[in-house]
Amino acid sequence: MLVSEGIITEKEQDGRFAKTPTEKGVEQGIRVIDKVSEKGNPYTVLMYPVSIQRMLVEHYIKTAVEETFEEVEEMSECAWLSDKR
Repeated sequence: MLVSEGIITEKEQDGRFAKTPTEKGVEQGIRVIDKVSEKGNPYTVLMYPVSIQRMLVEHYIKTAVEETFEEVEEMSECAWLSDKR
């Protein structure tokens, strides 16, 4: 979702896909933090501000609700009642 909104991009680096914030993402508060694992392997973490986290949660809740309604609409009334029982 963040890629389609133009907030982050996904690029291939060394055979792996890495996400980086776009200019729009940086303006919205996404931070890039470089870390090193206990084994000494470097990696990058994107830190999302609360506004971006809220946007993601709302998107996935909306998607889940829409999918539930689609499932209910596809069921016959008897099947729906049986499922609820």
